Amino acid sequence: MSTELVIPGPDEPIGFPISPLKLAVMHVATFGLYDIFWAWKNFASLSYPSRNGFRRMIFALFLSLSLHGLLKRFKELGAQLGHNVDIRQNALAISFFLLVIISNIILRAKDPALVHFLPGLLVVVPLYLSQSKINELHCALRPNIAVDAKFNVANIIGIVVGGIMWLLILVGSFLPPLPTD
Repeated sequence: MSTELVIPGPDEPIGFPISPLKLAVMHVATFGLYDIFWAWKNFASLSYPSRNGFRRMIFALFLSLSLHGLLKRFKELGAQLGHNVDIRQNALAISFFLLVIISNIILRAKDPALVHFLPGLLVVVPLYLSQSKINELHCALRPNIAVDAKFNVANIIGIVVGGIMWLLILVGSFLPPLPTD
């Protein structure tokens, strides 16, 4: 991203203002795929409208490496607009990165168990805290634009499909292993 900050207009939101609870539910239901959309929307809010969306998608796909830069940009934006927000981007980015690495290592274990999904579920904690800080900045600077806490049709479809997948994982974790020849 360039060093120049893009200041959203007075009728534009700061970041992607959604409820942290909605982010957490969508993270769990979509097995973390919603995180890519969340990151893309936040990167898009900090970029020039004419800028190529491909770059934002790359940053979103590699969120574990780019979260620090995203949060730093929000902190700089808040300072430039006169509202300092204590984001603690170092701690959030490092914890997110480590949880992603740990969950990927654990998921490759030979003996899969339901407990192996715990680190993957905990990955949402740094994102939850990040979204809370982004919303704090948004609400302070754009009180006339509400934070989206409602689930739309696409969200509900993701939750239903994800719920079915989680149910299958839960049932499969209690089934005996297949016999080997």
